[in-house]
Amino acid sequence: RVRRHRAPRVDPEDPLLQRAHGREPAVGQITLDANDPDHFLMRATWALMTTRDGGESFTWTCAVAADYDRLTEDPPVLLTESGRVALGTFDGLRLSDAQGCDYRDASGPAWGTYAIDVQSDPSDARTFFVAMSPGERPNTLLRSRDEGATFEVVHSFEAGVLLERLRIAPSDTRRIYVTGAVPRMGEAPRRVLFHRSSDGGETFSATEIPLLEGERNAHVLAVDPMNAERARVRMTRAVTDETPERLLLTEDGGGTFRTVLEIREIIALSVAHDGSRVWAGSWYG
Repeated sequence: RVRRHRAPRVDPEDPLLQRAHGREPAVGQITLDANDPDHFLMRATWALMTTRDGGESFTWTCAVAADYDRLTEDPPVLLTESGRVALGTFDGLRLSDAQGCDYRDASGPAWGTYAIDVQSDPSDARTFFVAMSPGERPNTLLRSRDEGATFEVVHSFEAGVLLERLRIAPSDTRRIYVTGAVPRMGEAPRRVLFHRSSDGGETFSATEIPLLEGERNAHVLAVDPMNAERARVRMTRAVTDETPERLLLTEDGGGTFRTVLEIREIIALSVAHDGSRVWAGSWYG
């Protein structure tokens, strides 16, 4: 179920291609090996793609092998210190062997409910955090210090908060940001919250980000590599909404926000190692 792959030339008139099914091919996430610049993994709509030679060749792991639904899931992924893959699914976290091939269910609180985001500790490749979003129960932040062998609940969020995204500041790994929404309840409107921790996730303070009409959620996308106070947040809309999405910048750790970009459907964000440049990607020109 893991095969060598080199991209072939594609003939659009090939009758087999015309009978293809499933989602259009797209890469949704790239995760790097902190110890090996030639090793990285790409999550695509058709498989997980891994290279160990800087992109000269790839192996691919099909969704069935990793046990997630490629038609409905875009699982967050990361590479641990030993090269294992941690993958968040609707059912919980799944972990590969050191070759990134065979997968098993995580143990304890990391299994049995939606693992909606996973993030490595930039200061320790053996440590990573998982945001768990069970929906009807309090959402939690988990931590593993041993590449997924064990997990501990670091923080439980107030009832009603549904987590979406998790980011850790490279320059201060005790600074953790988590964003999510509180759905509409009766006459109470939908709210989105930006949570900030300065003690490694033990405690959080929250700031509400006012929603414009049609906005659905807030996704914290990146923290400045050199300044833990600077983070960028995508204000999401429905995919059918043609209104441009807002990219917000906070320079005081979530105290205040300002709009720095408006484009339709922000799908990616990358920040230079020194924080001097930022690139934003969209499906649309």
